[in-house]
Amino acid sequence: MKNNFFLLAVVLFFVQTAFSQMQPFGHLTVFSENADAFYLIINGEQMNDLPQTNIRVEELTNSYYHAKVIFEDQSLETISKNYMQIVDVDGIMSDVTYKIKRNKNKQGKGKMSFFSSVPVVQGYSAPANVYVRRFGDPVQETTVVQAQTTINNISINTNVNAQGENINVSVQNPFVINTVAETTFGGGEFYEEDLVDGCRNAYGMNSVDFNSAISTLKATSFDDTSLKIAKQITSVNCLTSNQIIEICNLLKFEENKLEFAKFAFNYCTEPQNYFKVNNVFNFSSSVEELNDFIHGN
Repeated sequence: MKNNFFLLAVVLFFVQTAFSQMQPFGHLTVFSENADAFYLIINGEQMNDLPQTNIRVEELTNSYYHAKVIFEDQSLETISKNYMQIVDVDGIMSDVTYKIKRNKNKQGKGKMSFFSSVPVVQGYSAPANVYVRRFGDPVQETTVVQAQTTINNISINTNVNAQGENINVSVQNPFVINTVAETTFGGGEFYEEDLVDGCRNAYGMNSVDFNSAISTLKATSFDDTSLKIAKQITSVNCLTSNQIIEICNLLKFEENKLEFAKFAFNYCTEPQNYFKVNNVFNFSSSVEELNDFIHGN
């Protein structure tokens, strides 16, 4: 009886080995340990149209491939890997993983090294955070959805793609000239391309929108965040001196009040009345610094 079991085990082993050797393809996963987004090129073929941090290439039929990693951050040097092995030590196609790691001693340099290898599993489903591409298929172009909304003469263009959501706000108010602002949600970046050039003697922000802005600021816990939001609101609106005073009074710290007062001056509809803003400060030095800024502006 023992001999029969031994013989059966030997037969199953050889059947399994033969089946594994008949496996027609292997898979490759490349990920960045530091979450540096990159493009992966296999045998001269680009795998992704947008930079990714974790890429899986399926159904590779060769035992070895040449790979190249080009980073989105151009300060990081391109990495090349010749004879990237897709088979195990017995020559059986496998599901292999390589890791991209920065060299701590050499800024901008990195390497791609073997990380793990497991048998190919039929019907494997990669995690949602992994970009998957079947080798030989066309690159999957990311769909970009564009929408435009106009509210109170403010044109809002929204682009949604795999990298996040970008919202471009373009002010079309006839009293505001050549003003464009952009906010990138996720990255937290905000910047102006030009200052308002037509707020003087224009209309201030209407009461409904301004009250909504005030409610947003009151709901914000951190003063630095309130300052950033206040600048964002101001950059696409004209404000009266009283509206600027009301926003300043919502800021807790003197330096933030001063920074906003400087920022808002170019958006004031009545700069001749800007002396009213002096009343928001607790220190005379802040009043003097604001006046110096205005006269030098």
